[in-house]
Amino acid sequence: MLDLKVKSTNIIIIGSWNIAILIPDWFKENFPAIVKEKEIPVEVSIGANTFRFSINDIQIQTSPDKLVLSPLIQDLEHYQIATQLSIGITEKLHHTPILAIGNNISFLLEQENFILFNNDAIQEHQNFYKNILKSGQFNSWQIKDSFAFEDNILNLIYDINKQKKIMNFNFHYPITNKSKIKKFLTEFSSNIQKSKDILQTLVE
Repeated sequence: MLDLKVKSTNIIIIGSWNIAILIPDWFKENFPAIVKEKEIPVEVSIGANTFRFSINDIQIQTSPDKLVLSPLIQDLEHYQIATQLSIGITEKLHHTPILAIGNNISFLLEQENFILFNNDAIQEHQNFYKNILKSGQFNSWQIKDSFAFEDNILNLIYDINKQKKIMNFNFHYPITNKSKIKKFLTEFSSNIQKSKDILQTLVE
């Protein structure tokens, strides 16, 4: 069994956010069972108009066009906290226009062999580029595949350079029906497991 190392995960909610509302005091008032901190420092990026702070090991980044919740500890407990917060925020601020929901899951890879398809021609093509990479002619290599399903698009992005190899999974859910927002947000943990299952078949 492949030992998978989760590098990072997040929930992204694309919409028109009032960042004046999404401040630590609002979270303390609306999520007292989750917010344990008495003091919550806030990082401000003035040029980008973004705010970043952490609640119960969930980093929250707010900007006018998106809300990002990133577990700082990669385990089921913190995936569930991030999911609970994301659902709570969208329900309490239900008038906020939401355009899309995304999950990003990244893995650090240590294995050498990455299999795109069980196809000799593809394998030869892959080995050709691997040899170029080892020759030092360029510094990085990226492969991207996209799969469209009824409710979402799954993007698989394989990044490799001389220092590390990373596999990124991006689940993108366009919002055409607001009643599906909660359903899509609850799929965060299952998408992480789904990513692990897919990656098991891609790396040997």
